[in-house]
Amino acid sequence: MKYPKVVVTIANWKGVEVLRDCLSSLQEQDYPNYKIIVVDDCSPDDSVNFIMEHFPQVTLIALKKNGGYCNTSNQGIKKAITEEGADYVLNINNDTKIVNKNFITELVKTAEKDKKIGIVGVKVIGKKERTFQTVYYGFKGYGEKDNGQYDFIKEVSAVAGVMMFMRRELIEKIGLFDKRFYLGCDDLDYGFRARKAGFKVIYNGNIKLLHYGAYSTSSSGGENNSKLYKSNLKGYLLFNFKHLNFFRKVGAILRVLAESIIKRTHGKKFFKRFSLRDKWWKKFYFASCAVIEVIGITIRGKLNEVEYLNWEK
Repeated sequence: MKYPKVVVTIANWKGVEVLRDCLSSLQEQDYPNYKIIVVDDCSPDDSVNFIMEHFPQVTLIALKKNGGYCNTSNQGIKKAITEEGADYVLNINNDTKIVNKNFITELVKTAEKDKKIGIVGVKVIGKKERTFQTVYYGFKGYGEKDNGQYDFIKEVSAVAGVMMFMRRELIEKIGLFDKRFYLGCDDLDYGFRARKAGFKVIYNGNIKLLHYGAYSTSSSGGENNSKLYKSNLKGYLLFNFKHLNFFRKVGAILRVLAESIIKRTHGKKFFKRFSLRDKWWKKFYFASCAVIEVIGITIRGKLNEVEYLNWEK
């Protein structure tokens, strides 16, 4: 078997509580040709010192300004390709744990079967409840117990950004993550872009990954964080406007505005299934701003602008 160079890139934000599991499981891999890069997104916790003290062999990039998940991931990917000579980039969340030592080996085997395979995704299981999380676009098994029912390999439109195994040639052709997504829907966007460029996106359910789930989001306050709330809505709208038809675009706008005002409850009667959100007027304002911003991007013809690799030293 050939051993193409794999560079693992991890975007970290306030991950000091989860980094040990992630990095320790990566260091136990049996693959002979890989390297790990952590890009810290100006974390206010002790992440940087923790990595330097406990994982000195890991390459650390400490950003001076917080730029969001996509921007942070891009910094690692650029270094992996332009400086480390990676054949594949394994971009993985900091709140994950790999359970098998042949994880990277199996990813490489899958990707090497066809030069047109640009992205490989895996089965993503919640760490505590052992239930499925979203693993590919159109997946219907969220929350199901893992009984092997999704242990198959298939071509899909996009895979979850929890872990994306990407071919060098793909990154060179379609560019980096669209950093305007900040956090959320960036994975769907990248998968759709890959397929439009003629590459295949493969889900391999025979490879498993454990994931805490939304660690960075929850540690940042979730939808109570106004910037994060607006950014998530903007990402959802951007994805719809970049890749889906007119009716889906209109539906996305209506959904974003409606869900900023009303939330679903667990009432049995129809009129009790919905209720007003707390401070709905504030959320509606941010939702409206996201809608206006994405429409503006569309009118200016900027929807498909992305950053490409810069080979200049």
